[in-house]
Amino acid sequence: MVEGFFGPDGLPCTVTGTHVSCGAPTRADLLVEALSQSQWRVIDRRIPETDACSLLGFIEEKTQQFEVMQLRHGFQFFTFASLDEARSHFTEPATC
Repeated sequence: MVEGFFGPDGLPCTVTGTHVSCGAPTRADLLVEALSQSQWRVIDRRIPETDACSLLGFIEEKTQQFEVMQLRHGFQFFTFASLDEARSHFTEPATC
């Protein structure tokens, strides 16, 4: 059984049996799902999709830029030049 929660640094943690894994997801942990031709949602696969904690944020293409809305400690917004850079943002450790 896998359970998901947020650790003290605000990053998702997963529990599998007696193992707890916290920290930024890797690219393999991310599911970037298209919602439209210019919008994507980003999910941490380590956490069951039925758990709201699995939703990390959204990416939207706007005027040749990619805006990230990250769901961590409220809404945080970032802008990137490419979709790949926007995806990679979700694999970086949190900064406070």
